[in-house]
Amino acid sequence: MKVTIPLGGLSSRYLDGGLSRVTGDGRKLPTGCLELDALFDGGLPYGEVFYIQGNETTGKSSLCEEMALNFSKAGGVSLLFAIGGDHPLPGFSDRVRTEGVEESILLISPDRFDDPFKTTAEFLGGCFGDVFCVVDDLSSFPPAKSNRGASRDFSSFLGLLKPFMGRLTLVLVNQVREVGESTVGAVGYRVAMQMCTNAIHLGHSVQILDGETNTIVGLRITGHIMKQSGKVLSSSHPNRGFHMSVIYGWGIHGTAKPARG
Repeated sequence: MKVTIPLGGLSSRYLDGGLSRVTGDGRKLPTGCLELDALFDGGLPYGEVFYIQGNETTGKSSLCEEMALNFSKAGGVSLLFAIGGDHPLPGFSDRVRTEGVEESILLISPDRFDDPFKTTAEFLGGCFGDVFCVVDDLSSFPPAKSNRGASRDFSSFLGLLKPFMGRLTLVLVNQVREVGESTVGAVGYRVAMQMCTNAIHLGHSVQILDGETNTIVGLRITGHIMKQSGKVLSSSHPNRGFHMSVIYGWGIHGTAKPARG
């Protein structure tokens, strides 16, 4: 049975105007990836629109959950809109409880709510503070006017967010598909690249091995910045590449490197 009372414990702390203001003052949001943070002079800017794309299992969701955790620790509230229903990753719930931010991170997905679009609108309409919002992922949205004419496509969701953009730090995630596999993802890419201030591509990955047990404990991912401060970066730009490590059951790790055989 799906949840129909959408906000739960959030209502007592975050829907009464008491949420801390954490955006609009030039502060940065740490990603947990030291190389990526360095390229953005300490982290991603609050209050902007970001686009993250990559193949399957390249750390997209891990990066978003790390930022959500850091945003909530700073006094804000995070909303993870998982249209594909695949959040949270293993270990994330334990970290949320350890950091004491259970009441400031809300997961909305079709598995949890009868109408995730309506739940998102009700939450944003009732929350008077700043929100870190992740939309994961664009390729999972249905085509326009599918589902018997219901407005549940990506463009409709952006329309839902529009009245609240002044207090959102918005991250749009897109899983890269093979050409012809997902026209929805292609449309999402074009729209996201137009509206975002910064865009990141997560690409090739190699396994991280435990030196003692020789078991796989994570991935080391190569990425690059596609767009920064509103400017598209060329492939020859000297300061666009970075490496990011994801440790299974933990999240983003700033210094881990793959084992060498």
